[in-house]
Amino acid sequence: MNIPQQKPARHFNFANSRLLIVNKVGDLVVNQNIDIKMISQIYTLCYIFSGFALPSRQSKITVNDADAGIYSDLWPDDSKFKSLIEPFLSTAPLSQMPFEDYDVIVTHPALEESLIRSLTAHFEQLKGQRYHQPELFSMLDLSAAEVMPLHLPPVSVLTERIQQSFLADEFTRLKEFKKELFEAYKGYPLADQEKPFNNLLKTIRATNQEKIGQAFHRILLLDDQRRKFYIGDSCFWLQNININIRRAFPGSDITVICRDEKKVESFNKIFGPSLDKSFKVAYQQWEDLDFKHFDLVLYESDITCNFLGYVTRHHDAKFRSLPIFSYFNKSVHDIKDHSEWNFKTIFNTTQPVGNSIDNIRSARINREFEIKMLKEELAAGEEWMEVQNVKADEKVIALLLSTSSVHKTLPYPAQLALIEHLTSSIQKKVLLFDENGTDLRSRLNNDLPAHVSGKIIIAEKLGIRMDMSLLANPRITAVFGPCTGMMHLANGIYRFIRNKNPGSRISPFMLVYTGNFAEFDIAYHPKHWWFNSLVKCAVLIRSSVSREAAFVKLNQLKADQFETCSLPLQEATPELFIDFLEREFRQFVNC
Repeated sequence: MNIPQQKPARHFNFANSRLLIVNKVGDLVVNQNIDIKMISQIYTLCYIFSGFALPSRQSKITVNDADAGIYSDLWPDDSKFKSLIEPFLSTAPLSQMPFEDYDVIVTHPALEESLIRSLTAHFEQLKGQRYHQPELFSMLDLSAAEVMPLHLPPVSVLTERIQQSFLADEFTRLKEFKKELFEAYKGYPLADQEKPFNNLLKTIRATNQEKIGQAFHRILLLDDQRRKFYIGDSCFWLQNININIRRAFPGSDITVICRDEKKVESFNKIFGPSLDKSFKVAYQQWEDLDFKHFDLVLYESDITCNFLGYVTRHHDAKFRSLPIFSYFNKSVHDIKDHSEWNFKTIFNTTQPVGNSIDNIRSARINREFEIKMLKEELAAGEEWMEVQNVKADEKVIALLLSTSSVHKTLPYPAQLALIEHLTSSIQKKVLLFDENGTDLRSRLNNDLPAHVSGKIIIAEKLGIRMDMSLLANPRITAVFGPCTGMMHLANGIYRFIRNKNPGSRISPFMLVYTGNFAEFDIAYHPKHWWFNSLVKCAVLIRSSVSREAAFVKLNQLKADQFETCSLPLQEATPELFIDFLEREFRQFVNC
C-alpha cells in the first residue's frame, strides 16, 4: 500500500499542534462492549492536545467518526467526560477531510487502509500546490480484538515524544486525568448500542414476527470477527454455528461474510477443506452484497452499531421485508437474556422437545464438533509417514510444543525431559511439529542424546492441513500438548473419525496440560475449553495438603479450586508432568 511520506521525527509544541483522530465507535466494540483501554487513548490525546499544561493555548482537534458515534453514552450523566469529545466531533466522510490542515493524524488500526487511500487521493489532487504533510500514527488496540497497526507507527511513538517535554506537575495532572477517566467509565453495553436505532428495531421486529415459523433456506451471517482469531476460538465459533443455525435449519445454505480479508484467508486455510458446499466463509464488503438474495440475515452482536447504521441508510432499497436478527457468538443454550430480535427467538420455535434418550445420544455423537478430513489428505499423511521410515505397525506419540503464548507451555527443560522419557521408556517414536521452520531439529540434536533424537520425527513447515492429517494417522497412539488450537483440531478430527466409522478404531489417548494464566488471561478456565471433549486435562496446582506443586486431573478439582490452587506452568519442573503420566495414565502411554 502506498503510504504518504512521513515527516522526520521532531520535538514539537503539542499545545499548538493540530490533531485529527480517525475512529468509529462501532469499531471499538469487542464481546459486546468497548474496552476502556481503547477509549482512554482517544480521550488522553484530546486532553493533551487541548493544552492541559497551558490552558490559554488551544490547538485544533477533530475526532472524525463518519458513523456519528455517540461518545456521550459512555459516561454517567454527571461525568465531566460526557461532553469532552463533543466539541471536536466531525461526521464528514474521510474523502472530504482537509488533511493538510493537521500536523498529526491518529487512526484506529481497523481504519488504517481507508485513511491511507483517502490521504493518497487527497494529496494527488493537491499535486503542484504547497501543502502541509501530517505525521501518521495508529492506535494500539489493547482490547480483546488485538488489531495491531499494519502500516503506520504506533501512537506510543507519538506520546513518548510528547512526554519528553512534560514537567513533573504535568505528569501528575495527566496521571490524575487517566485515573478519573477509568473510574468514571461505564462502558457501552449492547442495550446502549441499540438505543439510537429504536425506531429501526421496531420496524425490524415487526418484519421478524411475520417471518417466524417459516423455513429459511438461504441464510446470511455477518461477522467481522472482531474477537481474537486463534485456532481454538475459531473451532468453537464453527461449532456454535453448527449448533445454532444448522440444527435449527438443517439443509439450509449458510454464507458467512467477514470484512477482514486476512481472517477469512486464515480460517479457510484451516477449515475450508472440511466445509461442505452448503457452508462458506467469504470476504466481501456490504456494498457489494445482494441482501435480497437471502431469506434471513443475522448480524453478530459486535457489529451492532456499524450494521444497524448501514441498515438505516439503506433500509428501503436493500432490507425492506427482510428478516434481520442479532446473533451472539455462543451456543444458544448458554444465552439467558435476549431481545425479541435475537436469533434465539427463532431457534426456540424450531426445536422439537425430543426425549431424553435421543438427547443423550446426540450429545455423545456431537457431530457439531467434527472436523472432516479428506481421503486425499489422509493418504498424503500416510505417504509422509512412510517416507520418514515409520513402519505401519509402529506407534507414534504426537507432542505439541508451540502455542500463542510461551506462558501456556511447559518450560523447555521439562519439554526435553518429556521427550527423553517417551523415547527411552517405551518403544515408540515421537512426532513434533515445527510449523514456522525454526530449525527445531538442530536445537534438539544439541540438547538431547543421540539415541533420543534418533527417535524423533519432525514435521517442518508442512502446512496446517498436512499437520492435521498426521494427527489423524493410525500410527498415532497419544497426543500431548498445552491448551492450544492444535489440541482442539485433534479433538474435532477424532470426533469425525469415530462418528464416520463407529467401532473401527479407538481414538488415541489425548491429554492437554494447563495452569494459571491470570498474568495474560484473567478469565481463563480450562473447563470452558475441554468440557465434553475427547481430551483429558491436567492442571498444575499447589497441593493444599503438602503445599507442593503437582499435576492433577481437572475433574478432581472442585468448582472454585482452579482459581485458588492453580500455578503458572513456568513453575513446572521436568519431573512433575512425567510423574503425573506414570501415576494416572501409564496404561495409555505405555500401551
